[in-house]
Amino acid sequence: MISACLLGVPAILLVLMSMPCVRLPTNYSATIKKRRTQAGGILFIIMAVFGTIATVWYPIGSNKDKKLMSFGYSLYAGWVGTGLCLLGGVIILCLQVALITSPSRENSFFYSRRSGTAREAEPPSNHAKSERV
Repeated sequence: MISACLLGVPAILLVLMSMPCVRLPTNYSATIKKRRTQAGGILFIIMAVFGTIATVWYPIGSNKDKKLMSFGYSLYAGWVGTGLCLLGGVIILCLQVALITSPSRENSFFYSRRSGTAREAEPPSNHAKSERV
């Protein structure tokens, strides 16, 4: 469980530093951010495996030694936490695979407020990215 906790810090930092709102120096490209996200997702999955081993191993050992049949809330919290870490890692990796290919702009239309018609040209420099259709 300690190794799972120690893996959580770099996993969170890798995923947070790869968010699109975080600007890194100019020598970093988008592929480096994607690799950081993938590494963070893999660390989340490894952290979930380590946490699962720890939270399953304890009740088996305590059941053999003391014939303990009821578990405490901390064990349930550990199970929920490892499940959420596994779910988060899988979601991060699945979304990363979906975002690897950049969207093409060949079927995009940019609407201008001045002319009011759709055209297939490149947007002007002052065009907002949110108006991409």
